[in-house]
Amino acid sequence: MIIYDIFELTKKIKRIAELQIKDHSKESIEKLSSSLKERQLLINQLTGNYTEEEKVLGKKIVKLNEEIDILLKTTRGLMVGDMQRFRRQKKSLNSYRGGYQTPGITSAFMDKRE
Repeated sequence: MIIYDIFELTKKIKRIAELQIKDHSKESIEKLSSSLKERQLLINQLTGNYTEEEKVLGKKIVKLNEEIDILLKTTRGLMVGDMQRFRRQKKSLNSYRGGYQTPGITSAFMDKRE
């Protein structure tokens, strides 16, 4: 049953998405991406004839998908926040490090007489 494989893979994707909130490393992103691609291949193999059991599994898959969507949006928000924090931190560090590299205008003397 393809739909059962999709259900199991969807549960796996949800577990990965839950772990990704704590650890959004490159490896977890790659795992999630490969699992999503694998699931999409299975979804493309679905036919239109479903039994009652498959319809129930389909509803569970839709519910899990909604939960996964929320988890991924949360992870995305955390990652965007991290990137913004890193940019600000980099900018402030560069301003402290490079503060003495450019000549300052504060020591310039202006003569008012003409």
